[in-house]
Amino acid sequence: MITKVFNLSIEQQCVPLMWKLTNVNPLPKESPLTECNQLSPISLKNIIMRLFERVVCKQEIASAFKSVIGRDQFAYKEGTNTTDDLTMCLHHWFKWLDEGADSVRVISFAYKKARTAGYGFGSFSIFVDGYHIKPMDAQNNLLVKFADDITTSAPVKSGSDSAEAEVESIQNWSEANQMTLNVSKTWEMVVHGGSMKPLPAPIVGNERKSWLKLLGVTFQENP
Repeated sequence: MITKVFNLSIEQQCVPLMWKLTNVNPLPKESPLTECNQLSPISLKNIIMRLFERVVCKQEIASAFKSVIGRDQFAYKEGTNTTDDLTMCLHHWFKWLDEGADSVRVISFAYKKARTAGYGFGSFSIFVDGYHIKPMDAQNNLLVKFADDITTSAPVKSGSDSAEAEVESIQNWSEANQMTLNVSKTWEMVVHGGSMKPLPAPIVGNERKSWLKLLGVTFQENP
């Protein structure tokens, strides 16, 4: 019966209205919870809709995605996960510090869009578009993505600090693609590894923290 409904839906290019209904629940991103902006909206879909999306994606879309997903996107690919994303970040942070960088500026970005607990088309639209976001200075800086979670990192050396240019680039790309950044959830952390050198001035509009939670893992400014 489910197979017949799925096939009929594809033939008629119509999804039953009941399948589209979702429950949006606030999920704390930080602890302790003191303000509403520490909550992240999570959209819970009907199981039947999630199954339908998986079938359509596997049969009609997945093969095409393989040719367009970049190496810096760690979501929706076989063999990669959040651990790979975070490992790449840590590798570059420590590498830059070992090579003499004064510090590393790490900025995490969030968009004003409910996350989907499932393998949904809403998430796909974000990550495919997000494939085109590249760091301004790809040889010296790092930009990684997990679906719509974007983290950019830039080493700070004497007379060299391109973090602000990277932030401006992402802001311009988001505006050009009609995607709104959630400024209240766009944060910066400066990894200094115990260095006593003065930290760079904060980027205007971005709150600086001594710790940053990336993909569920909390990092400190002095690892």
